Amino acid sequence: MKLIPIILLAVFLLTPVVGSAHLPRLVESNITNVENPEVSQAFYGELKGVPDIYVIESDISFKLYASLLVPATEGIEKDLSVKICRKESDDDDDVNCTVLDGMSHEWTLYYEEFGGDYYYNGPELVANQDGKTVKGINAEPGIYTLKVFSPDNKGKYVLVVGEKEKWTATELLNTVYLMPQLKSDFFERPAHEAYFNIFGVFIILIVISGTGAIWVLVRKYRRKGK
Repeated sequence: MKLIPIILLAVFLLTPVVGSAHLPRLVESNITNVENPEVSQAFYGELKGVPDIYVIESDISFKLYASLLVPATEGIEKDLSVKICRKESDDDDDVNCTVLDGMSHEWTLYYEEFGGDYYYNGPELVANQDGKTVKGINAEPGIYTLKVFSPDNKGKYVLVVGEKEKWTATELLNTVYLMPQLKSDFFERPAHEAYFNIFGVFIILIVISGTGAIWVLVRKYRRKGK
């Protein structure tokens, strides 16, 4: 099993690429509660006549980041926006609203190597610190609503929330499960292409290295038994 060190090295080299990807979330309702808003998550949704609402409730200050993308599929409309509002409690009115205006934004083509898909990058939430533009803002405790909308409230989109990388075994398995569905339903491509990318290579290498490690342990155990 001389290949195991090489495979482990490949896994090590690919880990930063996989780790920098957003955790995928498939949106099934027009109202979604966002847990762990600082963790990088990509919400794949589709407007079907009404705006989609995302709710963040936090008792502590946190870093709020949001951006909007759309899949680079034929005929996709790049006219979606996000309205972000904050209020102290459920009884208060919205205050400090800001709009990430997709109508006036110049959307740019972007290739995401993790999933091997093309997107159009839309507006994002940024702040000015010491004359420099930085991603996200320092958000006070409260209830935040992020409303994704367009003139006709129709179309596919990806809402990215958070910047921190936090991959776990559970999230890895969830991604393996979701990728084929996202590939076919969202990007309108064959489901089997879901793993024709860096993520697919990463999973294959993990399986091979895990199988090899088990094989080595079994051989050692058998030798001790003789």
